Amino acid sequence: MTDTISPTLTRVASLPSYQSQTDSEATLYVSIAGLIQEHLFYHPKAVIKAPKMSDIDAQSLAIIIEGAADGKTHFVDTLANEILANIKASTKEVKISFSDADSAAFAGLLGGQLEAHEENPKMGVRGVTRFASDASTEQFALECEVIKKVITATTASVQIAVPFVRNLSDAATIIDRLAIQGLPRGLNGLQVHFVCEVPAAALMADKLLQYFDGLIINVDTLTQFTLGVDKQNEALEYHFDPQNEAVLHLVGNAIQAANKANKPVLTTIDELAQNPRIQELLEQLTATEVVVTA
Repeated sequence: MTDTISPTLTRVASLPSYQSQTDSEATLYVSIAGLIQEHLFYHPKAVIKAPKMSDIDAQSLAIIIEGAADGKTHFVDTLANEILANIKASTKEVKISFSDADSAAFAGLLGGQLEAHEENPKMGVRGVTRFASDASTEQFALECEVIKKVITATTASVQIAVPFVRNLSDAATIIDRLAIQGLPRGLNGLQVHFVCEVPAAALMADKLLQYFDGLIINVDTLTQFTLGVDKQNEALEYHFDPQNEAVLHLVGNAIQAANKANKPVLTTIDELAQNPRIQELLEQLTATEVVVTA
């Protein structure tokens, strides 16, 4: 079904019941947030603005970026090279998602003290809200540089995925910000997709698709926000159910909107085999690509 390189780089293969328009393993879906956590270990802002760190943390950061011209170069080159190393001859599309991590995840990295504290990180400053803020402009620019380097180094179609699009204002804002960074939607065929993670995005998918070239449904995150359940909280784990009627309705609404607009859908889910009603829904609505992330 899938060839998982790591939790953050996943090849997409069509399920047997789908008639995929792409070859098996033709799409590589990448999470920049995951790459940061797995390959850099430091907060992006740590190479933009030197944080006050303990001697041990400062030495660790110096060791990590040793040999690079500077911290920013290390950030861009490390992530871009990791993505490029996993692009095969059969890879036709590379979908790269900007960081979707919350402030708690960023705070856990070296230099994490640069991250503002939030009482409720999961519903806080993440996705477009983060990148549209003055505090994270340079972080956004670094992630854009990663994407631009991958674009220039591969013949595969490199596409952008924008996480946590909460409303139409977010959609307009991120398209403008991408253009400012030299990644205007449509230039040389550049496609920009939005990641459907909150109920509002699923319910407004038809309107959001006017700004984007397709959508990616993150079933697990959408389930958490729909049911008000933190999947990591063991006391609430039994409430987490991607097959809940409300979740199925939202997933179906988003896919139908994309089908009507004749735009592609990619669905990510941790455990597809354990959620037959999700699989049945995807088959019924002809969603052509699925990423199983677990």
